[in-house]
Amino acid sequence: MPGKNLLTDPSKVLILGAGNFGSCLADHLGDSQHEVYLWAREETVVKHFNQYHRNPNYLQDHHFSTNIKAVGPEMPGRDLINEMDVVLFAIPTQFLRDTLSRLDLHLNRENAPLLIFVNKGIEIGTHALTLEIIADTCGADIAKAATFISGPSFAKEIVKRQPTSVSVASFTESEAEKAALLFHQPHFRCYTGNDPIGIELSGALKNVYAIAAGAADGLGFENNTRASKSSFPYCSEVLT
Repeated sequence: MPGKNLLTDPSKVLILGAGNFGSCLADHLGDSQHEVYLWAREETVVKHFNQYHRNPNYLQDHHFSTNIKAVGPEMPGRDLINEMDVVLFAIPTQFLRDTLSRLDLHLNRENAPLLIFVNKGIEIGTHALTLEIIADTCGADIAKAATFISGPSFAKEIVKRQPTSVSVASFTESEAEKAALLFHQPHFRCYTGNDPIGIELSGALKNVYAIAAGAADGLGFENNTRASKSSFPYCSEVLT
């Protein structure tokens, strides 16, 4: 990747996870003329996608960019990963540790691809954040350079090219800037920061507050109650 301008130069991008969000981001990057490889764990999805440029399980009505090639169901090998400028993880947090272990991403930071994570949540059992899972499986240097993208971004609206804004964060500022350049489009704005832990926690805890607000609404309470439950800082109190 050295010397490559991610805003103007086509990049090779591997996206792990052909769900709603992985598929819509693949389409976004393919539409930006990047060469995208979308890994799916089901052979039927791989074959269907490559033949029809449609995902049989998600966003079924959308015709995806022809710059996307589906790969799988075998895990990508080291040779393919070494060809990539970017590797993006769009798989559930509960499966991330196993996936990273199988990929064996103990890479030399001098020539490693840009690593982007868009998964949300906290690992069941360990209560580990994604950043901690990365450090456990790939080492502290990889975790320090990992980049996280989060924000109000529904897949069905992204594929419609509706205006969207996201936060991009990494402990390594240059990595966050690269990811922002990669995704930047007039309809897709990226705002960089250096607090990946904050992004991770916000992405996980927002669902707790949403449930609390929904429960208040279901009980017939109105704006005051919903606002107090959504803004209260302690989750244990929110759920009381």
